[in-house]
Amino acid sequence: MAAPHGPMLERALLLREFAAGLGARVLMISDTRCGLPAGAPELVVPVVDGDALGAIAFIAPLQLLAVELAACRGYSPEDPVFAGFHERLASKSATQ
Repeated sequence: MAAPHGPMLERALLLREFAAGLGARVLMISDTRCGLPAGAPELVVPVVDGDALGAIAFIAPLQLLAVELAACRGYSPEDPVFAGFHERLASKSATQ
C-alpha cells in the first residue's frame, strides 16, 4: 500500500491495520517511517518536497517491485491476464 506523508497517511495506516486483521499481507510503501508493529514489512522511498510531486517518487520503485513480484510468482508482465481486456478498453491495438 502506497502512503505518502501527509493527511492521508493516518487513513492508510488504519486501512493497513484493518486488512492485516483480516489476514492480508500488507507492504507499506511510504516516504517516511510509519511506526508499524515490529516485523511488519515497510519500504521507505526518497522524500520529494511538495505535495504535488510527492506521489511521483513512488512510481519507479513500485514498477520495479511489481516486476520482481510477478517474476517471483512465475508471471510475465507481458502475459495477458484477462481475455479481451485491451479490446474492451481500446488500450492497445488488436495486433499487439
